[in-house]
Amino acid sequence: MKATVMVNDWVMFKGLYYQVTEISRKGWVHLSYDGTIVSMSSDYLLEELQPVPITPEILGRNGFKPTQHGYVIAEDYYDITIREWSDSIWVFRYESTEMNIPHTQIVFGFVHELQHALRLCGLDEMADNFKVQEED
Repeated sequence: MKATVMVNDWVMFKGLYYQVTEISRKGWVHLSYDGTIVSMSSDYLLEELQPVPITPEILGRNGFKPTQHGYVIAEDYYDITIREWSDSIWVFRYESTEMNIPHTQIVFGFVHELQHALRLCGLDEMADNFKVQEED
């Protein structure tokens, strides 16, 4: 995986979902899976990590509702719409119902990229608590 990961990003390692828990200055990355911690050199780990594709199930676990144009999550002060075109997914964050106001538009295809987009929109808590699998 030739991507930049951040703390709390979701990735796949050896077929399991892991959340990045720490990235040390000495080049170590720590992952957590169901209470199990995996620590290894970031050079090795970044070659072994796989991105988690965004699926309708993952979006549903995080409160997104299907619409005619994609998936949407709406709160009192923002509205996030995710739309799929060809092989990429776009996220829009509107601070009003009017389409002519400035908005954030980001193209991505994987969960960790959506988490980065949510953080860029100021939604750190949503990004950090993102769910990729069923709760036990």
